[in-house]
Amino acid sequence: MSAEDNLMKHPWFKAEVDLKDKKLVMVPSLDDIQEVVNKAAMDIISASRQIIQWQYKDPGRDEDTLGKAGCLYKSQSKSDISTTGLTLYRQVSEDKEVLQLYGSIQTCLKNTKLELDNYLELFSKYEHLWGKIRNEEIQTFVSNKKELIDFEDKIKYYLQVRTDIEMEPNETVLGCIKLSL
Repeated sequence: MSAEDNLMKHPWFKAEVDLKDKKLVMVPSLDDIQEVVNKAAMDIISASRQIIQWQYKDPGRDEDTLGKAGCLYKSQSKSDISTTGLTLYRQVSEDKEVLQLYGSIQTCLKNTKLELDNYLELFSKYEHLWGKIRNEEIQTFVSNKKELIDFEDKIKYYLQVRTDIEMEPNETVLGCIKLSL
């Protein structure tokens, strides 16, 4: 099973569908999720600049300056540590599995964009409930002389719409995102 297949099997992110400015949108947006993933990846890789490889531990170095995880403390600046080549930065940033997993997450998020657009389009049949058409429809209905039966029919119609909405699944998985209504 590839890393991308594993991402598809279990969603890594949760989001909700909200109505904003008479449009259905995902919160947080795909761009927000992408930004957080990129920042997290950079933070994780950058953290490896602080970790010295065990084989380069200096036997003469005072143990107070070398922590349990192999990190140097106070005796060298961060820039000195990362430029010496003794840290795990190069290994982590060039690791094939790290790059493959990061690429899989990026691909999954990009592929989810089209899936999300298609999913939100399914709800366009309910747009008359919140869009511009709603006001026009109400105005047209009220302006004409209506009989009691007309009001009853309209109520039945909206009860059916409500039932249809309640039949929609509350959650769905789109790629690596679990989406809730």
